[in-house]
Amino acid sequence: MDLLVVGLNHHTAPVEIRERLAFADEELPAALETLMAEDGLREAMILSTCNRVEVWAAAETPADVREVLAAHLAKARGVDPEALRPLLYAREGLEAVAHLFRVAASLDSMVVGEPQILGQVKAAYARAHAAGAAGPVLSRAVHAAFRAAKRIRTETAIARSAVSVSYAAVELARKIFGDLGGKVVLLLGAGEMSELAARHFRDRGIARLLVANRTPGRAEELARQIGGEALPSREAALGNADADIVLCSTAAPGYLVTRADAQRLLAARRHRPVFFIDIAVPRNVEPSVNELDGAYLYDIDDLQAVVESNRKEREREAERAEALVLEELEKFAGRLADRAAVPTIRSLRERVEEIRQEEVTRTLVKLKDASPETRAAVEALSASLVNKILHTPIQRLKLERGEGGRFRELVRDLFDLGPEEGEEPEERPPDL
Repeated sequence: MDLLVVGLNHHTAPVEIRERLAFADEELPAALETLMAEDGLREAMILSTCNRVEVWAAAETPADVREVLAAHLAKARGVDPEALRPLLYAREGLEAVAHLFRVAASLDSMVVGEPQILGQVKAAYARAHAAGAAGPVLSRAVHAAFRAAKRIRTETAIARSAVSVSYAAVELARKIFGDLGGKVVLLLGAGEMSELAARHFRDRGIARLLVANRTPGRAEELARQIGGEALPSREAALGNADADIVLCSTAAPGYLVTRADAQRLLAARRHRPVFFIDIAVPRNVEPSVNELDGAYLYDIDDLQAVVESNRKEREREAERAEALVLEELEKFAGRLADRAAVPTIRSLRERVEEIRQEEVTRTLVKLKDASPETRAAVEALSASLVNKILHTPIQRLKLERGEGGRFRELVRDLFDLGPEEGEEPEERPPDL
């Protein structure tokens, strides 16, 4: 039985198609149940994120199931199969495993190195396991992907530098102030960029988060979402002497923070420094603010330069990560070959041991007057002969790589060992 995946992602399909194919969490149990009813499938998992939808399966004949998965995905989401087919990719066997390793390690993400995808893969596997759809093939591949992703995060710096403007702004603030614990952040604007930056600031342990917006209702809503405090107006916000960091992200056509505003804020703070982060286009903060003592102003171009530098660093680290993926893939292939040989080795030992015991019994009947020492010697001699004879074929079975199990099949035929045994899953779903 082999692994395969059929899916699409941000490389192959526009967002409007990805949106149509996406599965909500509550839809997945029923979707997995329907998927498992398809002929030829033995195991299944659905990975659905904002940037990818992938259907994973284990099957005896993956080539026959590829079209089944594509048709199932189109039908389940109400999409024309012919329109969908050019957007899909399909991978089988070790190629599918390599893809899973790269996905879990965020090497196939829109933002290389982002941490969310590993948790999403873990959640997808946990749901498949809970639904009874994940068996030994998926289990081995997914857990190997977790190990590969952990190694990549430990041995490379792929996730250590900011590659989004909002995160870069927070990292810049941390470099200026050091520890952000105890700092007060003021958000002017309550849009998506402000929200992302606010969440990054929260993760850095700031003391308070203040929000002001042209529409007070939106400021109150964002404040509730992020555990902040809504302020009634821009004037009230810029008069707040507690603000150590002011992040501006609005669509205002003119300067929202003038040089005079910044001077008043610095005076209220008795000239304790203020860090202004302007990620708006057009800019919200008058450039001359940066000339004031105690004021530090960074605009979108400053942050983009940081982001671009960090992106190049991540690209260099991604090359190292790709090499680690190949190493882990080789280990996985080796473990598969070893595992595939186990049933044959066990059957071979059992068959030869059965023959040995029969011959020892026959011999000892003829040596009915033999002493206990002689009987023990016969047992030991026969066991030693069996071990020496089996040593070479067993080692050959363990070393068989990439040969489709031909030597294994030959051994089973020569010793009349019968069909190989099935295997049960031995992995548990990961802790989320």
